[in-house]
Amino acid sequence: MAEREPPEERPALRPPRDVPGAGPSLVSDPESAAPEPILLAAPAGPRLTAFVADAAACGIVAGASFLGAAALVRRSPPGIGWLWCALFALLLSFFLVVPTLVLFGRTPGMALADLSAEDPEGEKPPLATSVVRWAATAATAALAGLPLATILFDRRRRTPADILSGRPLVPQREPAA
Repeated sequence: MAEREPPEERPALRPPRDVPGAGPSLVSDPESAAPEPILLAAPAGPRLTAFVADAAACGIVAGASFLGAAALVRRSPPGIGWLWCALFALLLSFFLVVPTLVLFGRTPGMALADLSAEDPEGEKPPLATSVVRWAATAATAALAGLPLATILFDRRRRTPADILSGRPLVPQREPAA
C-alpha cells in the first residue's frame, strides 16, 4: 500500500485589519468602544395579558360561529365538531396575529398590554418573522406553556417566539416629543 501524503496545512483565515466592519480588531482602544446595550424583553405579566386577550378574541369568534352554525341545524355538535372549532380558532389566530404584526408591529392583545414587536430602530417585523413568531406561540400554547421556562434561564427574558423570530417583545416606547 502506498502511503498518503499528509494534507497541506492551510493558514487560518482572518479578516484584514484595514477592511471596514472586519471585527473588533479595528477598534484601537477596546475600552473606548461602548458595550452593546442588552435589550430586555417584556416581563411575563404583560405577555400573559396580550396572549389571553388575543386567544380570547379568537376563541369567542370561533365559538360563536360554531355554535351559531349548530343552532341553525338545530342539533348539538358532534365531538369531532369541536376539533373543527379548534382548527378554525387556530386559523383565525393566524389571520389575527400575522397581518397585524406586519402592518402595525403589534397585535390587539399587545396593544392592550402596551407591548411591541418592533426592533430598536422602530421597524415592524417582516412577514416571515411574523409567521415564525405565530408558529412558536401556537406551539408554546399547544405544549401548555412549558417552553416558557426559557424566560427563567435567559438573562434577557426571551420566550421561544422571541428567540426563533429574533425580535423580543418590548414595552411600547413613548413617542418622541
